[in-house]
Amino acid sequence: MARDAKFGCSQIALLATDRLKEIDMGTCGCGFTTDPDKNCNGTHRVVQAVKADIAKKLTDNGFPEAAEFVKTEKKN
Repeated sequence: MARDAKFGCSQIALLATDRLKEIDMGTCGCGFTTDPDKNCNGTHRVVQAVKADIAKKLTDNGFPEAAEFVKTEKKN
């Protein structure tokens, strides 16, 4: 996928998780799985990539505290 393509975060997440559905990694520990049986399907990798992208944009626009929060905040 080209970097200049106009995809939203949810569209990217769906594309990535569709490709990862065949991977069986066991029970999800992060809580981000989209698998109905709560097995890990790699969604955490998409979440990490999106969070890193958001954090970079925040830092680039002068919001380093918000960027740090995005990088370190964990799902409850």
